[in-house]
Amino acid sequence: MALRPLRKRSTIRDVARSAQVSHQTVSRVINGEDCITPRTRARVEHAIAALGFRPSHIARSLVSRSTKTIGLVIGDVASPFFPDVVRGAEDLLSEAGYCVILSSSRREPERELRNVTHLLERSTDGLILGAPQSDPANLADLAERTGVPMVLLNRDVRGRHVDSVWIDWQSATAEVVAYLAGLGHRRVGLVVPTRDEARYANREDWYRPALRRAGLLPAPSLIFRQSLSIDGGYQAGLAMLARNDRPTAVICHSDAMAIGLLQACTERGVAVPRELSVIGWDDVAYARLVTPPLTTVRIPRYELGQAAALKLLDLIAGRPSARTAALPLELIRRHSASPPATSKGEVS
Repeated sequence: MALRPLRKRSTIRDVARSAQVSHQTVSRVINGEDCITPRTRARVEHAIAALGFRPSHIARSLVSRSTKTIGLVIGDVASPFFPDVVRGAEDLLSEAGYCVILSSSRREPERELRNVTHLLERSTDGLILGAPQSDPANLADLAERTGVPMVLLNRDVRGRHVDSVWIDWQSATAEVVAYLAGLGHRRVGLVVPTRDEARYANREDWYRPALRRAGLLPAPSLIFRQSLSIDGGYQAGLAMLARNDRPTAVICHSDAMAIGLLQACTERGVAVPRELSVIGWDDVAYARLVTPPLTTVRIPRYELGQAAALKLLDLIAGRPSARTAALPLELIRRHSASPPATSKGEVS
C-alpha cells in the first residue's frame, strides 16, 4: 500500500491569496490588531481555518525578539519534590503566554551547565533553575553576559538579570530542633545527602546553629551522609542503628530519605517513635501513608514555583523586583515523633 505524500504546509501568502488580501493584512489579523474591518477579519479567519494554516513561531519570534519559551532546569525529574514546583511555575507562565521547556540536571553541575547552555542557544526568554548545583556566582555572571533573565531557587544571588526565591530553611530547622528538644530529646541526629549531591543549602548548614540555640551540643558522629534517595536513607539508617550511641531522634533531609530510614528500623526491630523519633522534610503525598505517618516539614512547593515565575516575568519585563521574604514552612506533627523512652521511665 503506497503512502500518501505529506500535504505541503500552507503559508501566510496562501492565506492572503485565498482571502484576497495582502499578506500584511493576514499578519495584522493574526496579531489581533484593531485596524481590520470585521468583514475582512472574518474572510481571513475563514481562509486560515480552511487551509489549516499555523503561524510560524520562528518567523514571529524574529519580529518580536521573543520565543515565548521559558527553560526550567530541575535537579531530578524523578524527585517527588519538583512536580508541584513545575506545576506552579507552568500555571502562571502559561497564563502569561509562555511555554515551559523542562530539563533535568540529575544534580550534576556539568550536565546542569550543559542544559542551561542548550536552552540559551534555543533563545529562551528566561530560565528558572531549581536548586542548582553550579556556583550561583557563575550562573549570575552568565545571566549578565547573555542578558537572559534567570531565577534561582534557594540560592543567594541578585542582579540586573538574576534573582532568587528562598525557602526559610533556617527558621524551619530551628523549629524542628526546638520541637524535639521540647519532647525531651538530647541526642538529635541528621541524615543528609553528600556534599556532592547538595553543595548549597544543605540541611547540615543550619543543623548545628539550631542545636546550639536549643542548648544541645552538635556531635559529628550523629550526622549520616548518604545519597539523596530512599536507598540512601535506608543505608544511613543501617549505619545509625549499628551504633551503641545512636540518637533518640533524627531529622532527615527529605521524606524519601526518612522513608528509607523507617525501612531500616523495621528490619532491625527498632520501634518508631518509641525507640527512635523520625522527622522528614517536604511533606510529599506519601508521607502520611507510611507507618507510622511521618512527622515532616511542609514546603509550599506550588507557591515556590509561582513565586519564581513571578520574579522571572518581572525580570523579562524590566520591572524592578522587590526583595521578598523567604517562604515560610510548616511543621506537620503526625505520629513518627514522641518523647524518648528514657523520659517515660523506660530503658532506651
